[in-house]
Amino acid sequence: MNKLLYDTLVHCHNNGDVVITFNRIKRLLSQSSCELEDDKKNFYSLFQLLKLGLIDSVGNNSFSLTPSSFIKYNRKKLTLGVNLPADVVIKNKNYIVGSYLGLTLFNHLHLDSVNYELLESEFNFESNISQLCTKNTIISNWNSIELQDIGKIEKIKKYDAIRHQWSTVAKFNNRYGLYKVYIHNQFNYYYLLCQNNKKFKIGKEEYEKINTLKLTNANNAFFKYNQEKKLLYLKNYFTYPIYLYKLLLLNHIMNTRTFPLNNQFKLNPIHFKKIVKIMSINYQMV
Repeated sequence: MNKLLYDTLVHCHNNGDVVITFNRIKRLLSQSSCELEDDKKNFYSLFQLLKLGLIDSVGNNSFSLTPSSFIKYNRKKLTLGVNLPADVVIKNKNYIVGSYLGLTLFNHLHLDSVNYELLESEFNFESNISQLCTKNTIISNWNSIELQDIGKIEKIKKYDAIRHQWSTVAKFNNRYGLYKVYIHNQFNYYYLLCQNNKKFKIGKEEYEKINTLKLTNANNAFFKYNQEKKLLYLKNYFTYPIYLYKLLLLNHIMNTRTFPLNNQFKLNPIHFKKIVKIMSINYQMV
């Protein structure tokens, strides 16, 4: 399903459809030779491509391919290509270590010989970890709203961090709570964070904020770590923040020369401890 969706987006991009809506993606998939998938499966595949860094959300429930680029890891002479033009991949096939969808890993690739002006960046895991923020730091940059600014409320659902589900409630808990606030009908809603008697409105397309709050306030251990094997295990059903998933993905690829399987990531114990400490993530040692 991931490959079908990726190939569909590449085909649209090559034919001038740079931005494509989720509704159109559903229609395109329904016209394919596969069976019609439901919205949940379609969104899961979309989210997988977002986590891999192959597509970006551009607002209004629309998406586009991530610009072609190279991510260099000079320490091990590795370069990861993202959504590269086909002729670049073919021309440099002798340097390829492995590939998955639009990701291509090269060894000892000389970028000066690539006749394309593509984006380039340097991977630095330690620097990226240091840029992670605590939940309170993130929230401190948000603007709070007053109760009267919410409007007419039809229904309120609160996120249950133990059961990992939304349940209807009668009122807000001003001390702490993450809510879905339905306005006018069951389809029109946004998120509301209540913390220390302040309320923060979050749009339903702001996935990163919601997924960060879910992870950093989880009673369950959505991080499992084996120190002997230096492996981090993530849950398949949980939607982790994309920026964090990308960070773990790149670190795994650059240090193992492989693409992770079954949400298992190679991770040094020192780096693991730094991440869970900064983000206050509940974890379990296995």
